[in-house]
Amino acid sequence: MTSSPTVTASPDPPPSQRPRSTFLRPLLVLLALACPTALSLARLRPPQSDPTTGPAAGFSTPRALTDLQTITQEPHPLGSPDHSRVRDYLLAQLQSLNLETALLPGVVRDPRLHRLPTHVENILARLPGRDNTNAVLLACHYDSAPVSHGAGDDGAAVAALLETLRCLKSQPTPLRNDVYLLITDGEERGLLGAIAFAQDHPDVIAQCGIALNFDARGTSGPSIMYETSAGNAWLIQQFAAADPRPTGNSLTYDVYRRMPNGTDFTIFKLAGIPGLNFAFIGSYANYHAPTDDPAHLDPASLRHHGLHALALARHFGNLDLTSLPRTNDAVYFDLLSWKLIHYPPAVAYVLAAVCLIFVATALYLSLRRRRATALGVLLSMPLLLGIAALTTAVAWVPVKLLPAANLRQHPATATLAFCLLALTTTTVFLAIIQRGTRPSDSPNGPSMLHALTLGSLILWTVTSVAAAIYSPGATFIIQWPLLFALCGLLATLMLRGGLTSSTLILLTPVPALLLIPPLINLVFLALTLQLAAYEVLIPTFLLWLLIPHLSILLRPRPWILPTASAIAATICFILASAAT
Repeated sequence: MTSSPTVTASPDPPPSQRPRSTFLRPLLVLLALACPTALSLARLRPPQSDPTTGPAAGFSTPRALTDLQTITQEPHPLGSPDHSRVRDYLLAQLQSLNLETALLPGVVRDPRLHRLPTHVENILARLPGRDNTNAVLLACHYDSAPVSHGAGDDGAAVAALLETLRCLKSQPTPLRNDVYLLITDGEERGLLGAIAFAQDHPDVIAQCGIALNFDARGTSGPSIMYETSAGNAWLIQQFAAADPRPTGNSLTYDVYRRMPNGTDFTIFKLAGIPGLNFAFIGSYANYHAPTDDPAHLDPASLRHHGLHALALARHFGNLDLTSLPRTNDAVYFDLLSWKLIHYPPAVAYVLAAVCLIFVATALYLSLRRRRATALGVLLSMPLLLGIAALTTAVAWVPVKLLPAANLRQHPATATLAFCLLALTTTTVFLAIIQRGTRPSDSPNGPSMLHALTLGSLILWTVTSVAAAIYSPGATFIIQWPLLFALCGLLATLMLRGGLTSSTLILLTPVPALLLIPPLINLVFLALTLQLAAYEVLIPTFLLWLLIPHLSILLRPRPWILPTASAIAATICFILASAAT
């Protein structure tokens, strides 16, 4: 008689060894990356409807568009027959509102015509206040480029400010302060009207406490507050408090003040009037072109101009503008055009110091717990800089081969193509590294992917410190994404978890993806696609922060992501280079 074999039940495997869905974590990471990116890009659209409540209530976009249609029937550069028609129409509209209106002729030397004397005719209207301290100056220009109808530059601003004056005139209680509307002439010929106004009317200049200037370099997109006068902390505080849809950041201010470009606002600043400067820059291909006409203008961009102007005119129009506070420049940025975050530069210095401490702690813990080696971290930084240089080199190919004029016609598609190119080169590099090294959450020893993550954060920290010293206005775009990435890394190290195993990985990229994609869009529009080979570095640097996330996406099938992004980039380049 044989005994039956004894069956021994095997113990349950520990949680770390239980099988998991191969694609569940990559799917979660993909959603964690896609959702904030989509939200940040969706909020780039200007407001699509007029507000019914709040400081900008009462603005009528259809009424403003009626003015725009009349103003932009034909190109109307300085000295042209239609220029006189537009001037007379604007005078008649302002006089119909029973405003104090004057035509201000002037003579100024035109630098483009060997400084020959040029006649300009500015238009000035005044809405009296009930107890004026100093006036609010709303400014735009009515001349167009020679071949342009001037719908975006600057008919949208003219129409928006006319409607703003109508709203202010019709409200039951007058503002405390006077409001001036200055519609300058000859802006396209070198700011001639603004120069003549500053030279010939110092008495009016002396009465202006705040200047709000509106312009455009395209026919679509949000109206961005991209320039301020110096010492802007008080102005930014008021802008944040009053504007229903604030859009702007201190990076544009830091960059623009170092550039040779100028608008009428440049003259107002030189005359000593503090203020804010607004413009929209989407559909850049229409700028100074025959297609800058009402058919190509997005009415929402005009509307956004008007919402800024009306809300800020009402706000500053009721403040005491006798003597404005002396302040330093602020660091500021809008959060999804919903709220303007602002703080003094001292906070940027503190954040730079915190990031230094955090990255040093992360380096110490990584080396002590053998997640990375000192040599691996040292090698990771030139490797990352090398992949950035390679991305730039590869980006030169479409810049040189594809028709630049066609790329300008499809800026969104071209921008996406260059971002996909950066994703392709970065993920090819990571796929090669990942195949030959341990996973970043391996408990068996140092990981090159962990070293790359740490190396990227060190490079970001060095950039953060440099920005705090040389360009504090740029620090927000570096420090908040970096701080969250460092917190995630430190948390996983202190909890002794793997770099990619913690659920924190789903949260750490949120600030980066809310702040940086809109910046990428703005840079590609503002600097044009001729510099795309350098602009592509911004998405490349963003991808450095996402190395743990990309390693998860690469894990199931390492070559799927780089292959898919390469194919998508090629398709986008083909579509962007096609003639319209």
